[in-house]
Amino acid sequence: MHIHDYHTAAGKNLIKEYLQSLPHTEMYVGYHIRHMLHACKKQKDKAEQFEVNTAKRRAIEIGLTI
Repeated sequence: MHIHDYHTAAGKNLIKEYLQSLPHTEMYVGYHIRHMLHACKKQKDKAEQFEVNTAKRRAIEIGLTI
């Protein structure tokens, strides 16, 4: 699986920076979840319902409670 991170105009990877600021156990869980969940580019004022449903379905598949 290839994951595309969000980068600011200045080139900062905010997701990676946040995950690396967490305690090690939380950081590993965060990276695992990032690999398993759905992400989309939000172009309107809210996410499309099918994108939300996909993310919820994948969270349930890996055992997260929503």
